[in-house]
Amino acid sequence: MKDVYSSLEQEVVEWKETMDCALLVFEHKEWRRGKVTKVISDKSVEETSSRWPLPVKLYAKDEIGQFVNIAQYLIKKGLALPQKISTAPDGRAVQTDLKQNDSQQSLGEATEIVEYSAPNHEDFLPSKKMYKSPVLPNVNIFEVEVTGVGDDGIIYGVPVSLKKQFTMLTSAIQTSFKVLPFLKPYCYSKREGCIVKGSDTLWYRGRILEMIKGSVKVHYVDRGYTETIPQCHVYPVLMYPDIPELCLPFQLYGVTPVGNKWQEDAIDTLRELLLQRNLEVEVMVPSENCIQTLLVDLRFDGMSVSCFMIHHNHAVQNEKASIMIKKFCPDLNNGENVPEESWDLMFEGLLSSHFETVMLPEYDYPLLPLPGKVFPATVKHLETPNQVYISVGPKRDVESDSDTDDSGISYEPEDDLEQALRELNQNAEALSLLTDFRSEMPCLAEYSDGRWYRAKVLSLEKLHPLMILVQHVDFGSTASLPHTRLRQIPAHLVQYPARAIKVKLAGFKPPALMNEVDRLVYSPEWSMEALWTMIDIVQGNQLTAFLVSLYPEVSVFLYEEGSLIHLPLVEKGLADLDM
Repeated sequence: MKDVYSSLEQEVVEWKETMDCALLVFEHKEWRRGKVTKVISDKSVEETSSRWPLPVKLYAKDEIGQFVNIAQYLIKKGLALPQKISTAPDGRAVQTDLKQNDSQQSLGEATEIVEYSAPNHEDFLPSKKMYKSPVLPNVNIFEVEVTGVGDDGIIYGVPVSLKKQFTMLTSAIQTSFKVLPFLKPYCYSKREGCIVKGSDTLWYRGRILEMIKGSVKVHYVDRGYTETIPQCHVYPVLMYPDIPELCLPFQLYGVTPVGNKWQEDAIDTLRELLLQRNLEVEVMVPSENCIQTLLVDLRFDGMSVSCFMIHHNHAVQNEKASIMIKKFCPDLNNGENVPEESWDLMFEGLLSSHFETVMLPEYDYPLLPLPGKVFPATVKHLETPNQVYISVGPKRDVESDSDTDDSGISYEPEDDLEQALRELNQNAEALSLLTDFRSEMPCLAEYSDGRWYRAKVLSLEKLHPLMILVQHVDFGSTASLPHTRLRQIPAHLVQYPARAIKVKLAGFKPPALMNEVDRLVYSPEWSMEALWTMIDIVQGNQLTAFLVSLYPEVSVFLYEEGSLIHLPLVEKGLADLDM
């Protein structure tokens, strides 16, 4: 074009709209094709040139030799954002193609979200759309995991069948959403879809509820709870808008909260009772969609949540729900509207011998000598190389008839306890279940060898399923066990002192420099090699303990045949001397 039009002489032309022409672009000093759009005067016209640069798709081979769209590849790697194409005819065609590509992407891949705007900040204003409403399971009774309870008493849960999809969706969002342009002031709308940066630094799909000064109140549409967060943690775009919300909203059927509004203590009860638990859901009022809250009966371990809230005086029964109440709580009213009397009868069953736990004193511990004295000891359990549980006293045989030695320490005869435990295990099926899980409660715990040993309750580790953290008092080790592996302990077994005493081994400490990568997770200052070395030293050996102090913790030196047991660790560089 330059060669042709640069050499032509200027001619007088009567310009008309839509005429094709050639124009000289002074800033680039080049000729381009154009079209007259408006005749301003006989010497000036308004024209448009062909779109430049031309929008194209470029393909190249990826790491495995497959041809991929370079734009999609950059988006997948988090190096670019999808661009919303203009409304020109060619732009619509490209946008349609983007939507088709998006529908073909799996959750595990980065997709081109058509609601994304161009990186141009002025254009980064997506349409005010919402995520699709949740889809009801095609069954009337199903299982959900309760993920949230709102202040209005609405209970949110994710169907167990969708848990895997939630995990995949969360992972896909993190992959797709790595780089963001700076967001200029934006006017949020109520119920507008967005993505939210949670307290775990991950992005989740959300919905705007209201603006509170510089903060935004949002609802996590796939997690089911509400939170007020800084505005900088909210971005007004939709992620995977074709995927419906995964969390279902539920309302307890057949009950009305006291005062027609759920009180704070009632909400606290619901959260403590239901959160992170799997519950059975029965839809009581069929619905075509989940735009409105579902009226359901929630049941845990066969117990209706509605009945539970009625019994604890947080709600009252609706007359229309009397059939449901009779079905799942037959003893609640017995045909009459007097639930308190019926529940009194149920409490009598809880006081039966099957549920009764004898209140027992805590275990005693052996008396230790004054600091500076020595006594025989055996290591029963190690937490770290210098934090161990020891058993006080020499290794005895069955013919020993002495319960003292020259150190002045008194010991209970070991044979009596061992014989009592042996007899108990022969009739273990007669033991009663443990029903009192208070801290330090003496009990019997089933070990992996199938035998029952003395233990004590440390804490409730998990509510659903119920898991109790216990410690074997004669060995020092701990275990997290279901309540079915705990039994009440006969009172005569509590009279024997616990044999495992926690002590700190004096004379050495963790090394200042350690190249060992394999470390103890719960005590990273120690290496696994140091722990295994100490286990090899003390395992099954009769040791001598020198008591250094009793307070603030019991501290001892341990010797084997006159040598400090920690010296091999120091020689190997696994520990430093601490004198």
